[in-house]
Amino acid sequence: MRLFWFLLFMCLPITSYALGSKGHALVCQLAFEQLEQSQQQKIVRLIANIPIAHQQLINRHLHRKKSTKITYADSCSWADAIRSIEGFKAFAPWHYVNVKRDALTVTTNDCQKNCVVSALLFHKQQYLKQAKLMNLWQQTQALLFLSHWLADIHQPLHVSYLSDLGGNKILVGKNSKGCKNLHQLWDTCLLKQQSLSWEKLLLQLRVKFDFLKNDSLTEQHIFQWANQSLLITRLPSLQYCLLQEDNNFCAQQSTKINFTNHYQQQNWPLLKLQLQHAARRLHLFLKKNI
Repeated sequence: MRLFWFLLFMCLPITSYALGSKGHALVCQLAFEQLEQSQQQKIVRLIANIPIAHQQLINRHLHRKKSTKITYADSCSWADAIRSIEGFKAFAPWHYVNVKRDALTVTTNDCQKNCVVSALLFHKQQYLKQAKLMNLWQQTQALLFLSHWLADIHQPLHVSYLSDLGGNKILVGKNSKGCKNLHQLWDTCLLKQQSLSWEKLLLQLRVKFDFLKNDSLTEQHIFQWANQSLLITRLPSLQYCLLQEDNNFCAQQSTKINFTNHYQQQNWPLLKLQLQHAARRLHLFLKKNI
């Protein structure tokens, strides 16, 4: 088994990721690498349908040479790379869902359309539909969106409160490590602060997915995943919600958050677990539907 993982590492491309894209790349690589070889090849063939112009957009987003070969892990940043492109701007709110500060759960009233919950359902249907129609570029787009949304819904600040725009208005103070706000801290800095190579991050996050049985991409499960993320935002270690013992209202943090080693030690295990959940759930979808 150790020899298998070593050979797999040797076959992986040596790739550097923009920090905002590393979480997405990790989720997709972890989901991909435990698929059957025939399924991996099908994904590789779908990725080959990405037009040259869109491949260049991905590489520019990842701060690489525009001619760099795109892998599935790379392509999972496509939904971010196209956000400013005409024809795709409407997808901007699909990356998250925000609720009122007295909400304990995400409900259908919070997300009937144009949020990460409805996005997952929509692009699941689009992927399966296009697979029957054999429109490969549209099917590839649906796969890339779906892969991206699955990571987003597991990043807690993508399922949080409207009044502070998902932590974007909560500033980071001392030891910011280049992060301006709490949302960015969870998007990038918790990963960056690990100071690990791509291979070591994969090794730290890798778990076997063969025990996953009933965690499919249904509306019920997607709302469960969203609510798991919302619950994490309310934990004291995040310093996002100022909760009273007898009050479920999430009062907004009014002071800057200090990104200390203690903050990192408390919260990296939470983000790590969420990345693993996202990868396992994506893996299960791919295993059943590729």
